[in-house]
Amino acid sequence: MEDKLDIRHIKMINGDEILALINQNNENNLLVERPVLVMQNMMGSYQLAPWFPFTKSSLFKIYKNRIIASVGIDDSVQQQYINFVLQSDQPQAKIESNAELLNQYREIMKEHAMEEEYDYDTVEETPPETIH
Repeated sequence: MEDKLDIRHIKMINGDEILALINQNNENNLLVERPVLVMQNMMGSYQLAPWFPFTKSSLFKIYKNRIIASVGIDDSVQQQYINFVLQSDQPQAKIESNAELLNQYREIMKEHAMEEEYDYDTVEETPPETIH
């Protein structure tokens, strides 16, 4: 008989929804491996992202009093979860300073301004309406 992985969809009281492999189910907590955050995008589909993006740790303790619900996931979602956590090139979180973000914004605005060159010679000026 094939051993099935206990990968669960966990809804936290803070609103986070995660997928994680259950390592241990203790009395007061769950020990989970490789938790990923489930996020819904604007198109209505879902994306996965690292739950703790600033660490290489893969094992976390979640106290049961912080969980609203926990359910098993479908096989197709399980395969997507496995593929995501096994990716060797997962995006690394990048922390940028306000100055770096401002410089990026200025560059984008400069490019945008160059794209929207306006031909002022073709604009007809209409005199403002005079109200007496």
